[in-house]
Amino acid sequence: MDYGLDGNMRINVAESQLQIDSVTVATENTDFDDSQIGMLELEIENLSLELEEEKRKSSGQQAECAKHLQELEDADRELFHCQTALQESEGKLANAQVEIRDKNEELTDAEEELMQCRQRVGELEQQIEHITERNQEEAQINEVKAVKPESELEESRKQCAQQGSLGQQQTPALDQINELLQETLEEQARLMIHTKALEDQVETLRRELQIVQNEAANKTEEMDVLRSYLRGSGQRKSKSERDPRETETEMERNLMIRDSMIGRYTHQIEELQVKARRIPQLASQLSKYESLHATLTSQRAALASDMETSTKAFEQKESEMRCRMLKLESTLSSSEAKNVAMKSAYQKEICDVKASKNALEQEKKKTARRLAELESKNKTLARDVKQREGTQKALEEAKRTLEKRVSDLEKVRAQQRSSLGIVFCVDLSGSLHGNPERLAKDAFRNLINNLCVEVPDAHEVAYIEQAISTVSGETGIDRRVILGMIMQESQGNVCVYTTCSADDVRNAGLMQSHIEVSFDLNNAEQSILQMVRDGVQGTPFGDGLVQALD
Repeated sequence: MDYGLDGNMRINVAESQLQIDSVTVATENTDFDDSQIGMLELEIENLSLELEEEKRKSSGQQAECAKHLQELEDADRELFHCQTALQESEGKLANAQVEIRDKNEELTDAEEELMQCRQRVGELEQQIEHITERNQEEAQINEVKAVKPESELEESRKQCAQQGSLGQQQTPALDQINELLQETLEEQARLMIHTKALEDQVETLRRELQIVQNEAANKTEEMDVLRSYLRGSGQRKSKSERDPRETETEMERNLMIRDSMIGRYTHQIEELQVKARRIPQLASQLSKYESLHATLTSQRAALASDMETSTKAFEQKESEMRCRMLKLESTLSSSEAKNVAMKSAYQKEICDVKASKNALEQEKKKTARRLAELESKNKTLARDVKQREGTQKALEEAKRTLEKRVSDLEKVRAQQRSSLGIVFCVDLSGSLHGNPERLAKDAFRNLINNLCVEVPDAHEVAYIEQAISTVSGETGIDRRVILGMIMQESQGNVCVYTTCSADDVRNAGLMQSHIEVSFDLNNAEQSILQMVRDGVQGTPFGDGLVQALD
C-alpha cells in the first residue's frame, strides 16, 4: 500500500491479477467521458510504480542473497571454530591424563618416603637397643673389673669400642651421638686404666711401707734381743772369770756373731734410713693419687650425667622422629584424599569435555543442516529472482501495451472532438458478463489459488482467507481489495521481514502495518487475524485501508 505524490492512495496489482478482456471503442452522439482516459492514465502510473516496486524488491532479494551468502561464510567460520575448540578440548583431556599420571607418581614417591622413614625408625630403635646393651655390658665390665685379668678387661673394652664404632656406622642420623659415646667410652677406659695403675702403685707403696715398718719392728726386737744378750754376756763374763778358757771361746764366738749381726743390722738400718727418707715423697705421691682418684671419680660422675643427657637427647630425637613420621603419615593421607578429589575433578572435567565434544558434534550437524537449508534457500531465491525478472519483463510489456492503448484513445478523443455525437466507453463486461457476483467470487478464488502457489502452507492460507472474510465483514471492504493489498505488501508470507520507512517507523506483518504485531508461531491464527485487522482498520501509529479509502 503506497501513497502517490498527490497524496492519493495507490493500489498496485500484478498483470496476472487484472482481467481486462477487451476494450471496445464506440462512437455515439454524446460527449466523450474523460474519466476513461484518466483511468487509463492511472493504470499506466500504477504499472510504472509497480515496476519500480518490483525493481526495489529485486534489489532487496539480491541483498538477501548476499546476506545468505554471508551467513554461509559465517557458518563455515563457526564450523572451523568448533573444530578448533574440539582440538583444544582433546588437548586439555590429554593434559589432564598426564597430570593424573604425575599425581600417581607423586603418591608412589610419598609412599616410598614413608617406608624409608619407617625403616629409619626401626634402625633407630635397633640402635637404642644396641646402646642399652653396651651400657649394660659396660656396667658388667665395671662390676667384674676387679676380678678379671687386665688383658681380658682390655679385650672387653676393645670389643665395646668396636661395637660402638659399628653402631656409629649403622646410621648417619646418630653420628654425633655415637661419636660422643665413643669418646666417652675411650676416655672412661683410659681413666680406668690410669686409675688401676695408680691404685696398684698405691697398694705397692702401702705394702712397702708395711714391710719397712715390720722390718723396723723386727730390728727393734733384735736390738732388744742383743741388749738382753749383752746383759747375759756380762753375767756370763763374771762366770767366765771362773772358767777363763770357756769364757774366752764363748766370747770369741759371741764377738763373731755380734760382728756379723752388727754388719747385717747396720746394712738394714741404712736401708731403713733410705726408705724412711722416701716416706714423705711416697706420702705426697699418695695424696696426689688420692686427689687424682677423686678427680677421676668426679669425671666419671660427669660422664654418667653426660650419658644421661645424651640418652635424654636421643629419646627426644626419637620422639621428634616419631612425630615427624606421624606428620608424614597425615600428609600422605591428606595427599591421598587430595589425589582422590583431584581424580574425581579430572573425571568430571573429562565428562564435561566429552559432553562439550558431543555438543560440538551436534552443533556441527546443526550447522551442516543449516548450511544445506541456506543453500536450498539460496537456490529458491535465485529462482525467485529469475521469476521476478520474467515478471518485470511482462510488466514492461503490459506498460507498453497500455501506453499504446492510451495513444489510441487520444487519437479517438481527437476524432470525437472533431465530430459531435460520438462517445467512447470501455466495455468491462467480458468474463463478468451474466453473473457478476459469481464471477467476483471466482476472481477471489483465483487470487487465493495464486496465494497458495506463493505460500505452500495450507494452514497459513486457510488462516489468511478466514481473517480476510472476518475483517471484510467487520469493515465492509471487498475481500479482493484486502487480498490484493496482502499480495502487494508481503506476497502472503506471514514471516515477512519488518521494514522501516524513511522516518525510521517500523512496518510489520502481512500488510506492513505501523508498529504493530508480527507473526507468532505459537498462536498463528490469532496473530494472522490481528495483522489483517491492523492493515485494514489501522493502528494508533498509522492509517489503514479504511482510512485511505475514506
